Order: sequence, then structure tokens, then C-alpha cells
Amino acid sequence: MIDLAKIQDEQKEWELKNFPSATWWQNLIGVQEELGELSHAALKSSQKIRGSEEKHHEDMRDAIGDLLIYLMAFCTKNNISLESAIQDTWNIVKNRDWVEDPITGGNHTHEV
Repeated sequence: MIDLAKIQDEQKEWELKNFPSATWWQNLIGVQEELGELSHAALKSSQKIRGSEEKHHEDMRDAIGDLLIYLMAFCTKNNISLESAIQDTWNIVKNRDWVEDPITGGNHTHEV
């Protein structure tokens, strides 16, 4: 199992060394750019053009990793634990049942 808090700490140190003037909004733009790469690879995969299925899969995997690194940096600059954000949100989402209650998912307290 990975330790997201440890990786987030390591990422912070790496970014401070390599990109000391990086801002939260540059990290957010990085998230958006990587999401575009993920979308591009998924689209080309679904169209079965511009490369093999293996190439598209690797491009998607790479974009997901980069997206999470940028998101982690964004979180760090905004004093957000990525691990806690994921866990807290998952604790809400996993209790929803959209089959049983297609209007609210059975959750009347928080929208995600």
C-alpha cells in the first residue's frame, strides 16, 4: 500500500528544489494540462487511431500519474492533505446507493 502523505511530503521537497517559484495556480494549470493529455489518449483509444492500444494505455497511465503529482502539489500549497481529502470524500461516496435511491443516493447531507 502506498503512503500518500509520505509521497506528498517528498513531492513538496522535490518541487521546492526544482521549481521553487511554482505557484498553486501553476499546479492547477498542470492538472488541467494533464487531464487534457488523459482525455486525448482516451479519445484516440476509443477511436482506435494514432497508435496501438498498448500505447494509448501507457499514455493514459502516464497522464494519470502526472495529474496526481500536480494535484498533490496544488494540495500542498493550499494546506490540504490529499490522503485525507480522498479518504473523507470516499467515506461519503461509498455509502451512497444510486440503485436504491436514484434521486439522492441516500445521502442528504453532502454532495460530491
